[in-house]
Amino acid sequence: MRIIIVSLLFFTTITNAQNFTWNGVFTQGLFHTDDNNIYGKSEDDVSFDFTEFSLNGNYNFPNNIRVAGQAIYRHAGATFDGINIDYLLFDMQLFRKEQLLSGLRFGRIKQVYGLFNDARDIAFTRPSIFLSGLYQDTLIRDTVVSSDGISFYSSYFSKFGEWEFEINYGETPDENLSNLVNFFGNGFDPDALKYLFYRLKFQTLDANLLVGFGGGVTDSFGGSIPLNINQLIPSLPFSVDPVSLDFDLDSPSRFFFIQYLFRDWLFTAEYSLYKNKSNDRALSGNATTLAILPPNFLDLIPGIDVATEPYYIQIDKVINKKWSMYIRHDSWVIDTNDRSGNSFEASGQGLAHTRFTRMTGIGLEYSPEKNVMVRAEYHHVIGTSVLNPVENQGSSFNSSKYWNIVAASFSYRF
Repeated sequence: MRIIIVSLLFFTTITNAQNFTWNGVFTQGLFHTDDNNIYGKSEDDVSFDFTEFSLNGNYNFPNNIRVAGQAIYRHAGATFDGINIDYLLFDMQLFRKEQLLSGLRFGRIKQVYGLFNDARDIAFTRPSIFLSGLYQDTLIRDTVVSSDGISFYSSYFSKFGEWEFEINYGETPDENLSNLVNFFGNGFDPDALKYLFYRLKFQTLDANLLVGFGGGVTDSFGGSIPLNINQLIPSLPFSVDPVSLDFDLDSPSRFFFIQYLFRDWLFTAEYSLYKNKSNDRALSGNATTLAILPPNFLDLIPGIDVATEPYYIQIDKVINKKWSMYIRHDSWVIDTNDRSGNSFEASGQGLAHTRFTRMTGIGLEYSPEKNVMVRAEYHHVIGTSVLNPVENQGSSFNSSKYWNIVAASFSYRF
């Protein structure tokens, strides 16, 4: 909250300055599903629990220095509600020539993950109403969208096109770590999350082709999960206090993307693969409980060692100046060694279809003015890994494998 107040005071003092520009965007969405819930209570109902209102500003100082920031109010279902700072950074250009530009950004910076992560904070810069698997909008959007740290960037303009490289290192703000409970379950207590990301992309001079790749690695991330000993060792003749499983997590990742424009057709595809592996596991808690545990107790608890694979393909068609449409196929497999989820279900941890999501849909976009956008989408969905467990209590054992989403949104920028 302190950073929000300071930011608002800062932008208030420079609003009337000649070198200051600002913009705002408002978006209201609605969602209907025939099974399961997404962004509120949408099952056999219509949920209006998707509202975004953002204000962003940019001030240019002398000597190629600028400050930029965005505050956003976002209400998106049960786990996203409140005001946050998406980014607030100082940008210093260190080197600027005819073909080469390099600089540093520091503060709250946007993560350079994929093609859209640093440009999906408002509806006009998203390719659809919501992004599911690869960007995990329904689960941990706030955790991955930005970090507090530093970024180096460089652009080189050649006769073939523009090369752009960026690398950043930062720590997720504490207030954004609560999203991780959606992954690890209630009671999860996360430690600091620090990571490094890099991205290299190339765009041709005519802007018809854009390709890129990148990756990242966690520098420091861990947490604690409560363990019910009586459930893990049913043979115990008496009740004992729970203990905590403390662990660190390695999450190396890599991603690739391509975007190609041919006349009125736009083809976009992204692919990512990231691994999550727990290590340095230890137990903490009640000393009496720890003393009665067998020496090999940690071996009874399965660790995290999965490779997750999300990707999507989207094709947009411009119909005329006001209308466009798009089709999209989205896939998200949590464990590539168990794509069907059958092994997961056989272990008794939950339904097989909670380990993947495959979505195929069609969307329509209408923009009567440059500052107004109306979208409507329909998606047929197989699987439920995209579901937010807070909105779908007990979904691990009680959710529908086949379901449909109807969504619409209205956006206005000023």
